[in-house]
Amino acid sequence: MSRQRAEIREWLGLQWHEVPVFLGLLMVVGMFFTSVRWLEIGLAIVGVGATLAMCPIGMRRNPELSDFTNMAKVVSYPATVALAVLTVVLHEAIVANPDLGTFLWSLIAD
Repeated sequence: MSRQRAEIREWLGLQWHEVPVFLGLLMVVGMFFTSVRWLEIGLAIVGVGATLAMCPIGMRRNPELSDFTNMAKVVSYPATVALAVLTVVLHEAIVANPDLGTFLWSLIAD
């Protein structure tokens, strides 16, 4: 595979190791669409776990990619895990505790 093609595939998220990351983020977002508590917990655990499990694989240096792209991978995979965890925390604040969710929403809306 040419270097340019490898760069494009990496930036578009078309690598095999990114599929669990996307599915993990979808699971975490899916928590907002269910009111079944055990399902919310399961989606949170599997979603954060999927993003976390792909960190060591996705962050590996690829000699076909530029230094900038390899550095972006080192930053973006942990940032994705942090985004998943933040989404779970926000879900708990907004959905599981409506008073806190109303308070946080008032801070954002004002």
